[in-house]
Amino acid sequence: MRTTKTWTLVLLLSLFCISCRADICKAAPPAIPFSDPNNVADVQLSIGPAGNIIALGLINPGSALEAVIYNAQTQTWSSPPEMLSSSTASDPIIETDSKGNAIAAWFQGNQVWASFYEAFNKTWTTSQQISSASASASPATVQIGFLGSTGGMVIWAANEGSYFVESSIFDGTAWQTCAHTIPQTQAISEVHLGTTDSGHALALWLHGSTPFASIYHPNTHCWGIPQSFTNPITTTSFFPILATSNAGPSAASWLTKAGSSYALELLPLSVPFPIDQYLSYMMDSFQNPDHFYHQSAISPNGNSFHLWQRAGGSGLIIQANSINVVSGTGSDTVEFADFSSSAINPQLQLKSDHHGNAIGAWVDPSAPTDIKQATYSAQQGTWGSPETISGNAPIQNLTLSVNGAGNYAVAWIESASALVEFDNTPAAPSNLTVYEITNRFPFQGEHSHQLNWKASTSPDVVQYKVYKENTLLTILPNSTTTFRVHNCPADTVATYFVYSVSAQGIVSLAASVTFNPQD
Repeated sequence: MRTTKTWTLVLLLSLFCISCRADICKAAPPAIPFSDPNNVADVQLSIGPAGNIIALGLINPGSALEAVIYNAQTQTWSSPPEMLSSSTASDPIIETDSKGNAIAAWFQGNQVWASFYEAFNKTWTTSQQISSASASASPATVQIGFLGSTGGMVIWAANEGSYFVESSIFDGTAWQTCAHTIPQTQAISEVHLGTTDSGHALALWLHGSTPFASIYHPNTHCWGIPQSFTNPITTTSFFPILATSNAGPSAASWLTKAGSSYALELLPLSVPFPIDQYLSYMMDSFQNPDHFYHQSAISPNGNSFHLWQRAGGSGLIIQANSINVVSGTGSDTVEFADFSSSAINPQLQLKSDHHGNAIGAWVDPSAPTDIKQATYSAQQGTWGSPETISGNAPIQNLTLSVNGAGNYAVAWIESASALVEFDNTPAAPSNLTVYEITNRFPFQGEHSHQLNWKASTSPDVVQYKVYKENTLLTILPNSTTTFRVHNCPADTVATYFVYSVSAQGIVSLAASVTFNPQD
């Protein structure tokens, strides 16, 4: 947010779990130590795999850009702050990869600048301009993604003179720029970027009233020919959103118009396969597009999540649903509230983890000092009822981040003092698998289930708890990542859960796997 008024930062940062329990939520340090904590705006943050948090803040808005890092193991913030830009910075964004590395990008004038954070050495690269000299970039179009082990990417649109989408890749040592020109002559808007661990990327943008997409191929190190999405039923498209998981399943969604009716549509995609069909799902339809806005997210298993607002009832309706883009199954649309006021921007935020769960957050239009947050549980297959986070002044700059383990942070700005709250829930185990063993001597004929998992990435994990359904089977030291369950009835479905436990006794979300003899 930019304003001539001097704002005092109130950054209330709260980490939520899908099942947030009293035994796993606790407070962290009371303030984010920017150099001038009473004069910060446009705060952005990202959470790494071990619970470390990188926060960006503009000091004296439109001036210096600083970065500070919270270490979840030592429970301390870095000091002094890292100065990424000393002047004329605006519109900062940041993303973190699965190793804790990060890219920060921002605007200086009409150019895009960036810096790469290397987690192992705990250092930032020298900030530099990554947009071409001829580009006049549009601030609202900048996006960041990571390409597995091959580096990170920043993408944006240029809208003066010629119109094109431009991107730059950091390969570990330097930024490499790759651009292509859109053959039409209309301005580009609503640019979105999705990236995968295979090194592919998918870009989606709106050109006039037509959504376009292009796939980046790591072998050629550049983008393919842009392809438009044309639906013979609809005439106009608005507000495209792209959600891409690190494993490849993706979903594009947008608002379309046919005659006097509007519809929110979902298009399943898969990266890096070609975009060659228009198989869409209608998630909502209505007559009045006023106040429409939506957000999407997707997990590696294909669960796509959608949170949107639109005019309706007595003022403003906020709704959500989930559709698996692989199976085509989904949850019913949930209406969280029908607010009498539509004057307050809910600032919708939505993110998902690697386990198929999601969390949405928004400002309550009927109580602008409150934030509502609702979670989707993959285990239950439903959205929960919204919970309230009460603030002390009108909420601004609502921001949400999530790591793959399922830790969520929500941040916002009030016009008071600087505060910070979050928990240090450890990361869950990953890659949990199960297979059946038919034992020989001396247990001839006995059926066992062998569980294997990858250790938690959190450094303070000391134990793993293994459950079959709701029954605790064993507690193992952190050096053990396998367990065999004996005397399992043949041809019986069984679901197992493995939890990480920290030295402080804090329990993670569950990693789960189901043995099905029919699979």
